[in-house]
This record gives sequence, C-alpha cells and structure tokens, in this order.
Amino acid sequence: VYRSRYLPFNQKRFEDELASLEQLLRLCRKYDTLPVVLNMPLHPANIALLSTADRRMLNSAISKVCSGQSAKYVDLLGSSKFLPDDFSDSV
Repeated sequence: VYRSRYLPFNQKRFEDELASLEQLLRLCRKYDTLPVVLNMPLHPANIALLSTADRRMLNSAISKVCSGQSAKYVDLLGSSKFLPDDFSDSV
C-alpha cells in the first residue's frame, strides 16, 4: 500500500500538503493554540522505499514550516524505540 500511495514521489502533492500544513498552523497560532506536529514512525521496509536524500528534504521542509509557525515538531521516523513488530499496517 505504501509503495502505491507514495511512489513515485509527487513533488506537487507534497508542496500542496505542506502549504495546507502551514495554513493549519497559522490558524492554530491565530487562536493561541500550540500545535505539536508528529512525524510518525514507519516500518523499516517503508522507510527504505524513500532515498535518504528525499527523507532529509521532506524532514527539513516540514521542520522549517513548523519553526516558522512556532509549532513543536517531533520526528519519530528515525526513532529506535519502535520495532518492526510494533507496526500492524503498512502506512
């Protein structure tokens, strides 16, 4: 499922989703809500589908938007706290 949904990488879709995130974070700030954005952990097989360069680019872009809107960003993607058996689905 992950492969068919996210590959090949769609730059336009990512930019649209990033703009939506920024708009949502602006709305939170307008109403004095402190959002926390979580980059969810993924099964290692799903992580391996994206190149290291793509993962860095995605993480950097999301982090930049969060920082610009004073939102906390927690990146769990590379966390060693999750084992393959912790995942019950592919996305």
